[in-house]
Amino acid sequence: MNANQQAALESLAGRAMTAGEIALASARDDADLATSLSVGRTATVSTKVGIGAVLNALGAVNGAAFLDAMEALAPTVSPIKWGLVLLDAGVFDVGDPVSIAMINQLVPGSIPQATATLLLALAVVPAPISTDQVSAILNGV
Repeated sequence: MNANQQAALESLAGRAMTAGEIALASARDDADLATSLSVGRTATVSTKVGIGAVLNALGAVNGAAFLDAMEALAPTVSPIKWGLVLLDAGVFDVGDPVSIAMINQLVPGSIPQATATLLLALAVVPAPISTDQVSAILNGV
């Protein structure tokens, strides 16, 4: 592996390679290298939820507290009002940057950070690096 290939793999992974990963690259163990580079990688994706999904994710008490917080702010905070409409319709997208900002607006005054984190986690999925991506870089493609 040359310096350009290492830089490309590190850019893909979003972090520096470990000594073990460098050894995997040198041995051309592309599959194990892809697995190692993928550890902890996630992406936020579009995830539409409604009231039921909120209650399932947060539990009855915390879910109700979140919904109550949105309802309490809705008359005076327009984005929260419209977010609640989307939530009622089952199309509130917890992966959308605007929705993420709405949820974070409720922290810390209306809901605890842990509640926001749990709700936002509904839109977080693993984002593995494929063996083909690693091979393409190491093959100079």
